[in-house]
Amino acid sequence: MPNPPAMPSTATVLRQIAALSLRRARRGRLVRVILVALALPLVASAFGLISGRGGLDFFEMLLTNYLRYLIPVVMSLQATATLAEEVQGRTLGYLFSRPIPRFSVPLGKYLANVTLSGTLLLASITLCYLISAGSEIFAGLDLLLGALGGVLLAACYFGAVAAAFGSLVTNHALTAMLIYVLAIDIGVGLIPGVKVVSAGIHLLAVVGLYRPHTNSFFAKDPQLSPGISLAVIAGMTVLWLILAISWVKSTEYRTDR
Repeated sequence: MPNPPAMPSTATVLRQIAALSLRRARRGRLVRVILVALALPLVASAFGLISGRGGLDFFEMLLTNYLRYLIPVVMSLQATATLAEEVQGRTLGYLFSRPIPRFSVPLGKYLANVTLSGTLLLASITLCYLISAGSEIFAGLDLLLGALGGVLLAACYFGAVAAAFGSLVTNHALTAMLIYVLAIDIGVGLIPGVKVVSAGIHLLAVVGLYRPHTNSFFAKDPQLSPGISLAVIAGMTVLWLILAISWVKSTEYRTDR
């Protein structure tokens, strides 16, 4: 009797799922929506340069808005391109019937989403720097490198959050993640004393833009070092991914919701 075909390796399965998700995303409307959102800071950069308010300080303001507001919202859109997409399309049952580990589906889609959104975000923040820096373009290259690292880290973190919400709340993943982002990462991040709960605040600390309020009468913000905040973001990213994978691997997970 002929030998049964060899099982594909986990790396091969992840690569195939990620490649399939990327091809699907490039043909979808989601990319166009993200491009429109990322065009807004480019317009702001051009306006700042024309009005004479450009420079590195202006770019730092743009980077702060990227990490605190724009990236969380953009990556929230990716919640619909996670496992929720397969559930809505009635294709998840087919995927789970194949001889592949269950965790490879949410993880492969996570890699695809981070690759796509991360590439667009990195290109956008680079263009913002080139436009807004003006005559200081060579003086702030270290700031640009830090910005690129911070943007990529933010894409990885919020991509993991999207993967978790796409697994947990398959019918309303976008709405659920937007509520979480607006309430926790943006809303709580505005409250002195407790703002360190927000991932956006730790992202600012990683790139050196965290400015704690230490003279508030009611509450003071703690000091944060880039190393500690980097560890916090990395740990939270892993925890969100573990939550997504564990939920999908559970016997209670349904493919018909």
